[in-house]
This record gives sequence, C-alpha cells and structure tokens, in this order.
Amino acid sequence: MTLLLCASMQFIKEIKETAATLEAQGHTVHRPGGFELWEEHGREKGEDGELEFMREYDIMRKHYGKLKGVDAVLVLNYEKNGVAGYIGGGVLMEMGFAHVLQKPIYLLNPIPDVPYRDEIEVTNPVVLDGDLNKIPLQHTPPFGRPSQEGNPEFPPTEGPGGGSVRAGAMRRVQTFDSAGKENGFLMELLKDGRKTRAYLTCVTPGSFKGYHLHRVRATNYAAIRGTMKVVLYVREGGAWKRQEHILESTKGATLSISTHVATGFSSATNEEAWLINFPDPAYDPEVKDEQVEYSEEELEDGVMK
Repeated sequence: MTLLLCASMQFIKEIKETAATLEAQGHTVHRPGGFELWEEHGREKGEDGELEFMREYDIMRKHYGKLKGVDAVLVLNYEKNGVAGYIGGGVLMEMGFAHVLQKPIYLLNPIPDVPYRDEIEVTNPVVLDGDLNKIPLQHTPPFGRPSQEGNPEFPPTEGPGGGSVRAGAMRRVQTFDSAGKENGFLMELLKDGRKTRAYLTCVTPGSFKGYHLHRVRATNYAAIRGTMKVVLYVREGGAWKRQEHILESTKGATLSISTHVATGFSSATNEEAWLINFPDPAYDPEVKDEQVEYSEEELEDGVMK
C-alpha cells in the first residue's frame, strides 16, 4: 500500500524509523509534506520563524499534493505536551483533507482525550494500537466508492421539487483473528453521527471470527452472500451451551441474538460469506467495555468474564 505519514515535525526521528519499518514490510511510504525541507534547512518544531518558513515553502499545499496520490494516511500520534496520542491542529487539518478525499486514515495510537475528539472521530480513523502489521499491504477501495475520474466528490444535488441526492463512500476495515491473520472485513453501511446503525461483516474461506459477546447491544443478522455458520454459546445453569446455525443467503436467512451470548462465525463453503448486522441499540464507540472477547477453550471450560 502507498502511505503518507502525518505527524508533528517534533517526531522526525520517529517518522524515519516508522517509514523504514513500513518499507521493509513492502509498503511505499511518503514522508509528511515539507519533510525534506525541514531537514534540508535544519528546522526544528517551535523555533522562531516557523510560521514564515511554512508560508514561504507552502508546506500545507505540498502535503495536500502528496495526499492526493496515496492509498491511505498513517497518523503518528505519540505523546506530546503530556497528552497521550496527541493530535495537533495541523495534523487534524491533514486528516480532514484525507477524509474529504476518501482516503482511509490509520492512527498509530488511540484517539486522544482532547476537546476536539469528535472532530477526530468524524474522520473514521482506524486505530492500530501501536501495531503497524495491522495495515494491509494491498489497498482495496470500499464497494460503492466513486472513482476519482468519474464524479470525484459527488456534491449533493437538488431537484426542482426540493429533493436531494448525496453519494458517498462506506468505510471498510480489514479484520484479523487472534493470531494476527486476516479473516475478512467490516464495512459501515448506515451512520447516524458517530453511531453505526448497520454494517456488513465478511468472513473469508477457512477463517473464523469470534468469539465475543455484547453486554449492551443485541445482534440482528441477515445473510446476503454465501452461507455462514454461526456458533453460539448461551449461558444455561452455570455453563455455556453450544448452538450452531447455518444462514444461507439464497434463503434470506436471518438470526437475532440477545446480549450476553458469545458468538463466532465462519464460511460454511469455499466462498466468502457476508452478513449485515443491525445492532440494537446502534454501535456507539463512546460505550466502553461493551464487547467481551472469549476463546473457545474458555467457553468450553465455563469461564465467565
């Protein structure tokens, strides 16, 4: 994948190290706009004349020019000014540019606790929790994303009767099992502010997703492609009882699962299997510790978390 790094120039050393790591993994990496100029002129963040330097060399437009030609953005949000995962004004602007250009945004570390957290979250970043291996080598544009050559941004249009049409792009995130192996993807389908009212989950052949249960959200699945095998562990009499369900998309199969039921699933054929989930209530990233992960061994042993 072709990546553009975004970071404070205070982290020049970290930018170099991260770029080298990603390139060794097979990625093509671009340093932040103006990176070479900062080094060439021996500039350091916070020096007198910093603003004039950035204006003279038009650093912001240089970064935007690089951004248009990459697949995705990686924000190196290290601790700064006593704030874990700090994202400053400049980097936030760059994330905004990436969002408008429909570029996936990866955050190296969790979203910081800052007054403008909502502005960061609205760009739909993927948090890596410090693991660069979670960035896929191949870039797969989300289904339904308009090409940049055809209608590049799809502004809203209004008809004479007052109706309007707005096209957009769905956020797609590759998923991994507990061993770090890719096992499919998630795609947000219907958003309501920061909440997700519907999303698609895909499992690749030979892969498995789970187990996890939800403390707050019920699950409502509809099979739309392939055949999904869903394995449930329901708590009965102080133990977990295993159930299996086969959801065939050709039959329009659905499955509703209450809270506190551990769920895992895999494709029952040699093809991808897709489910749409309508969570109730909608997924809210602000609700913490709502999803609980389990291994099959823990469930078979009756472990409760």
